[in-house]
Amino acid sequence: MGAHNINFVTPTPHQEKIEPVLKKLKKQGFGLPLVWNCGGYETVESIKRLHGLVDIYLPDFKYSDNELAVKYSSAPGYFPNIVDVIREMKGQVSDTFDADNLMKQGLIIRHLILPGAVENSLGVLNAIEQSIGNKVFISLMSQYYPAHKAFECTELNKKLSPAEYEAVLEHLEKLGFENGFVQGLDSANSEYTPDFK
Repeated sequence: MGAHNINFVTPTPHQEKIEPVLKKLKKQGFGLPLVWNCGGYETVESIKRLHGLVDIYLPDFKYSDNELAVKYSSAPGYFPNIVDVIREMKGQVSDTFDADNLMKQGLIIRHLILPGAVENSLGVLNAIEQSIGNKVFISLMSQYYPAHKAFECTELNKKLSPAEYEAVLEHLEKLGFENGFVQGLDSANSEYTPDFK
């Protein structure tokens, strides 16, 4: 019907039920890429179980600062865990594209730049470059804007500044990353947020 892929969004809590479906699709020779679109706070063991079943991994890499991981996401041990997870993902898939230059297999790592946390973002980029190299596809996102409980947090009760945005972009270039996508600062507005009501 014109779809480019089948994208499983935040699938980890349902992995046990999804795995048999993936196995069945692969056995039937299903042609579209299967995308594992996850938050990155996975276990290496759960990713190993997906070997050969997932074509494209699309994880978030939120934090290099474990204190921020706990404070903002209640995710202790986030940083060493995510590094092991992206290594496992990268070991399973190689970047391949179809004739229209659409990804058929590979890894795209998303990172959302947070206000007041430039060092966190620089640490994320450093960790990616040091653990799996600078050829990986990066989706660097600047779409953060305060919502809900973020208004109660002084450092998150604002948008990303142009200086913070430029500092992270400069570091991305300095490390030699060339593949991927970079959002403009104009993406930081509620138009990109679905209405969940």
